Amino acid sequence: MAVQASVGFGFGFFVAPAALGAFRPAQAVTLLLLLALLINSLILYSEGRKREVNVRAAALLCAWALPGIVAGALVVRDIDAHVLQVAIGVGIVVAALFQARASAGHIEAQRGPDPAGTLAAGGVCAGVLTTATSLNGPVVVLTFTRAGLRGHVLRDTGAAAFLVLALAGTAALATIAHAGRSLPHWPLLVALAAAAVVGHRFGAALFHKLDAERHRRLVLAAAAVAGTVSIVAGLV
Repeated sequence: MAVQASVGFGFGFFVAPAALGAFRPAQAVTLLLLLALLINSLILYSEGRKREVNVRAAALLCAWALPGIVAGALVVRDIDAHVLQVAIGVGIVVAALFQARASAGHIEAQRGPDPAGTLAAGGVCAGVLTTATSLNGPVVVLTFTRAGLRGHVLRDTGAAAFLVLALAGTAALATIAHAGRSLPHWPLLVALAAAAVVGHRFGAALFHKLDAERHRRLVLAAAAVAGTVSIVAGLV
């Protein structure tokens, strides 16, 4: 949760292995989406500051994510997790390296700060990953980075998009994959909520020490690490 609050994504890469070991895929993904609702609500509403959300960028990405959310919910029951993890990892690493190369060469997007094509492609991919694995963080944040968002705007717009995706994903899994059954009992949910609050405090403190450029570099580095971890997990 501290990583999520500072970088803007990443808690799922720590929680997902344990959740998938304890529950069936659909139930594990639902648990991760519920935690995403909590941590991103804390980012947006508990820090005592004005929120800086690029509403148009978030709305476009979430709109394009809806068909992907349905597709992910349909396949999560029979998906080959190892193949998907490798594919996700490769895609994330390639996207992070491409974005880093573009930034190093001062290559700017030619269609403005939030090009519709980038948001459309990123939205579809994020939607599929939301209900198939819940690990949509790197795709969402890299999409917004590519669209020109930085600093507080990147973090807050990402959190707003994650809230919408988590709500839509939870509803899709409950209706299509029947994931509402066999979720953790309330003592575990309370413990997880407490952990989220503590982690958010640490992560928010770290984020506020970063300028926009250092945060962008941290996002790209974290995405590359996340993609590599996903590849390794899918191969072992």
